[in-house]
Amino acid sequence: MSLTELRSFHAVARMGSFSKAAQDLLRSQPTITIQVAQLEKRYRTELFQRRRGQKLEITDFGKQLFEITRRLFALEADALDLLENSEDLQSGHIKIGASFPNLPTKYILPFREKYPNIEVSLMLGNSSDVLRDLRDCKVDIGFLGGNGDYRGCNALHLAELEIVMIAHKNHSCVQSGFIYAKDLCDETLLLREQGSETRELLLNKLNAEGFLPGTTIEISSREGVCAAAAAGLGLGIIALDEIIDGYDLGVVRIKGFQIFGQAHAISLKERGYTKLISAFLGMVEGVKRQ
Repeated sequence: MSLTELRSFHAVARMGSFSKAAQDLLRSQPTITIQVAQLEKRYRTELFQRRRGQKLEITDFGKQLFEITRRLFALEADALDLLENSEDLQSGHIKIGASFPNLPTKYILPFREKYPNIEVSLMLGNSSDVLRDLRDCKVDIGFLGGNGDYRGCNALHLAELEIVMIAHKNHSCVQSGFIYAKDLCDETLLLREQGSETRELLLNKLNAEGFLPGTTIEISSREGVCAAAAAGLGLGIIALDEIIDGYDLGVVRIKGFQIFGQAHAISLKERGYTKLISAFLGMVEGVKRQ
């Protein structure tokens, strides 16, 4: 297998076209096309579907290969960074994924103050998205707020996060501050999408206790949950630290229930040697001890 051919495939898959891949790699488009075709011919497989007049599409097999090359070339970049210019951390780019913004932002500021020449990106998604992006090397460090399975990762415990409900401040449950689990069958629950650990923690707890919620509305962001709860659409499920200011909301707890998620900063064990990742996690540990 030619690494050059593999790099050409990776560029086409990443950029979505042969011409853009050629520009990215500073090569001619015919060269990129030939190298990808040679890879397909050698292994008797189709990596892209090429239909005249239609957008280039990667095949299912190509998607599997792309997941591998994404990790391969991320590790290559790590090695280059280690060898060339990361001794004093005067350059570089660290990508952070988080299931909610409050936790990582408290560490980004002191990191930027100590390493002002390091570029920092913060990408938000649900817990499943962040964990997938970490394993695909799209992000370097993930901040998650549940009790997930982090096999193959180093996990630094940060805090316990209480899972609560929110509703408009005039909701009857807000006045007392609680609701009985058996009464949830009469309420509409505002849930994050599947893949959210906040959602899974609550539903698993209710199922274990033999309680079923009534109607549910699925909402794809914590901002949406807060807005929907403030509009009176139901009881939103959210971590206490994630409640967004500016809405007319009150907190509601389930009587006799306590539900907590465990916030972690995680990184891939196979990338633990990189100076950028080590430096950021060192900053996290230092701030945590304060």
